[in-house]
Amino acid sequence: MVYDLYFTTERIIVISIQHPGDVQNSDSWVTFLFGGWINRRSDQFEQDKLSKERRNLAQRSTPAELLGQNPHNFEIPSNIIKSIEISRKLFQWQIRFHVSHPEIVRRTHFSLNQNQVAEARRLVGLILPTRPK
Repeated sequence: MVYDLYFTTERIIVISIQHPGDVQNSDSWVTFLFGGWINRRSDQFEQDKLSKERRNLAQRSTPAELLGQNPHNFEIPSNIIKSIEISRKLFQWQIRFHVSHPEIVRRTHFSLNQNQVAEARRLVGLILPTRPK
């Protein structure tokens, strides 16, 4: 799964860019003759195309529209975020949100690549300056 995070002053909007259920594998005579690699390549092409479309649409959307575009999209209201941690875990960087609310107590985390770490730290500092990092 691939998510994009949109930081606002009131919330963090989590947008599903790639989800395993987005592209359905199709069994066909091509799979029978050539194996599954053709279908996997086709599925990856479709997934990349869908990801690009979702990112383009997200850039032109309001926060409310972002939440309604995909059932996998959700928000994390900033007033229930108790702490934020950006750290390296084994082979990848992660941003972790500890969320606490009377109905919700959980940790949510997302993977970051090395190039995203500095920007994530900057955004967390700008948007949620009073929260632990």
